[in-house]
Amino acid sequence: MRKFLILLVAMALALPYVVDAQDYVTKQDRVTVRITKPITIPTDTETTAEFVDLTEQGVQSGLDNMQLHGRIEYDEAKLPDGSQRAYVNWHSASSTTVNNVKQPLEQPLRSQFSTLDQRVNVGETMTAVGDLDQLAKNLQKLDTAVQEKEAAVKETEKEKTSTVAGLTPSSSSPATATSTPPSNLSVNADVQTTTYEECDPFIDEGGRTVYKRRKTIVTGESGKIYSTSMCENYAVLGEIKTKQGDCTYVFDMAANNATATEQWYYVDTSTGDEVNVGGCRDSDNVFPISNRCDVALCPDYFDEPNNLVFPQCSKGIMVGETWFPAPSGCQPQDGVSYAVEWEYVRDDNATIVTQDDFTNGVSYPKIRKFYEHPEKGKTYLTEAVASATESYPHLHETAACGWIMNDEELKAQQLSNTYIETSEGVKELQECAPRTAPVPYAFLQLAANATIFTFHAEEGSFEDPWVQSFVGPPGITNIKATVVAAGKKGAPGVVIGNTFSNLGAGGQGGAAGQQITNSPVTITENEVVPLYVGNSTQSQFGNETSSFEPLLAVFNDYFFGSPFGATGGLGGPGYTPSFVEFPNGGNGDSFSYQNVFKAAGGQGGLGFGGGGGGGAGSWSPNNASYTTPRGGGGGAPGVIIITFKMKEYLRPDGSTFKTPYNGD
Repeated sequence: MRKFLILLVAMALALPYVVDAQDYVTKQDRVTVRITKPITIPTDTETTAEFVDLTEQGVQSGLDNMQLHGRIEYDEAKLPDGSQRAYVNWHSASSTTVNNVKQPLEQPLRSQFSTLDQRVNVGETMTAVGDLDQLAKNLQKLDTAVQEKEAAVKETEKEKTSTVAGLTPSSSSPATATSTPPSNLSVNADVQTTTYEECDPFIDEGGRTVYKRRKTIVTGESGKIYSTSMCENYAVLGEIKTKQGDCTYVFDMAANNATATEQWYYVDTSTGDEVNVGGCRDSDNVFPISNRCDVALCPDYFDEPNNLVFPQCSKGIMVGETWFPAPSGCQPQDGVSYAVEWEYVRDDNATIVTQDDFTNGVSYPKIRKFYEHPEKGKTYLTEAVASATESYPHLHETAACGWIMNDEELKAQQLSNTYIETSEGVKELQECAPRTAPVPYAFLQLAANATIFTFHAEEGSFEDPWVQSFVGPPGITNIKATVVAAGKKGAPGVVIGNTFSNLGAGGQGGAAGQQITNSPVTITENEVVPLYVGNSTQSQFGNETSSFEPLLAVFNDYFFGSPFGATGGLGGPGYTPSFVEFPNGGNGDSFSYQNVFKAAGGQGGLGFGGGGGGGAGSWSPNNASYTTPRGGGGGAPGVIIITFKMKEYLRPDGSTFKTPYNGD
C-alpha cells in the first residue's frame, strides 16, 4: 500500500465539552477518514471519504453509513522533493443508504497531504481536523433527515405494495376488494430501473490483481435517483505482471549492492493493451557491486600538466554477461601512476619528421608521448604533434641553384636549397626552390645597335655589287639608315707644255660618295630589305621595287690638283663614323726626278665613300717633254649602316637583357 506524507494542520480546538462528538468518534482532536473515491492528481477537484475508528455508539448511530464530500485544491508549485501538495475541504456529509440526503457542514473539516504519485487510491486514510462540536450538530441534522427520509420511503413502499397488488385478504367481500379503483394503481407507481456506472480499476497490490469496479444507480421513471452505491469490484481485469521495460538498477554504495527495478503492468482483457501500474519499483533481485579495472571500460587518465598517467577502475554489477556501471563512473586507482615520456617521430629512413613553417622560416620536430604499461608495454598517448620546446631555423644555400629569370616581367627570383641542422645532422627540406620575393631588373641605358654592311670584292664588282639584306628584328618597328655611296677615283696628272718652266698640273681629286645619314625608316618584324654596297658610287638602300626611296645624289666637294706643280688634288672626304673602323680613298701616284724635283699625288678622302686623290702632274726639264702623267687614287668603298635602339637591363646575376625600343 502506498505511503502518504500527511501534513497536519495544527488547530487549537476550543472544546469545553463534546457531547455528540464523543458518541460518534473516538475521543481525539482529529477525525480519521478513508478515501472512497480515488483522486487523480492534479485534475480531480472532488472526492468522498468515510469515517473510520468509530466507537460503538457511532456505529449504532449510523455514522458508518455516512460519507463526507470534499473539494480539492493544489499548490501551483511542487515541493523541493518533487511531490504535489493538496488540500481537501470537507464541506458536506450524506447518507450512503438513502439517496438525495446531504447536509452541509457549517464549519467544514480540512485535510492536507502531499504525494509523489499521480493517484490516491480508494482505501487510503488521512486525518481531518476541525470543530468537532459543530460536526456533531451537523451529523445529528443529517441523521434526523435520514430517518425522516426512510420513514417516508417505507410509507410510500407500503402504499405502493398494497396498491400494486390490487388485492385485499381473501376473507374480504368482493365489494371491499374493489373499493380502490384500478385506474388509480398506475398513478402512484414510479417504476425503478437499476443501472451501472464504471469506476476506475482497483489495484490490489498485495494480491497482484487488478479489478473492474462499478457503482449501482437506482433511478425512477420520473428521473428521481433513489440510490447510488459506492464503487465495488465486480470482475478481474488482469493479473499484475512484471517486466524490465525502461527500468534499470538502483545502486546502494553504502550497502555495496544494487537492486534491479521492474515495471508492474497488466494486460487489459478488453483491449489487449499493456497498462503500466505506477513507475519502476524495487524487485527482489539484488546484485553485489564489484570493481573492474579494464581499459576497455575505463581508459587510462592522462594528467598532462603533471605528465602522469593513472589507470582507472569502474564499480558496477555483472548481470549475466552484461556489465552495468555505477553512476559514479570511472575513478583513478589509488596510489598507481605511470610517468610520461616522449620520443621523436621518424620516417622510413629513421630521420626526424618535422613540421615545416616556410612562411616564418622555422621547423619543429614532431614528437609522441607515451608511457610504459606493466602489461601493455609502450602505450602512446597522443598522435604526432609539433614540439612546443624545440625548433630549428631554416638555412639556405644559393650557389648551386641560380636564378629564375622572368624577362616578360623584368624580374628574377633567386633559388636556394633549404635545410635545417638538427642534433642528428643536416636535413634537406627543399631543393633549389624560390625563396625570396622577385627582384626587378636594373635599367642601364638605351643602347644603340648598329649593323654595318660593306662592299665585298670577292662577291661583287663595280658593275654588279654583291646583294646583301637586312631582316627586321623582333619587336623593332623603327630603324635609322645611313647609306654612303663609294667615292670616285682621283684623276691622273696633266701634261702642260714642254718647257722647263711648264709643269703638268696634278690630277683632280675624286668626289666623295653620296650619302644619307640617320634617315628614319619604318619596318616590320622579319621583313627582308635588300642592300647594295658598291665599290665606286654604287651603294644603294633598297631598290626600284622596294618601299624605300633611292638615294639622293648629294656630293661632297673635291679639290683640283695644283696647276703649277706636280701635286695631285685631294679626294673628297667621306663618312667617318666614330664607332667603326673605316677605309679611306686611295692617294694619287707621285714621282721624283733625280732628287731635284718631287711631285706628290693627292691625298685620298677620309672615310667610307671618300674620293681618290689626284695623280701627280708631268714635268719637262730642259724643254724635254715628259709625257707620262701619274694616275689618281681609287675612291673608298661605300657602306650601309642600320641602327636601332634597345633598352638594356642588368639582371641580378650580372647578365644583361635587352628589349626593343621604338621611341626617338
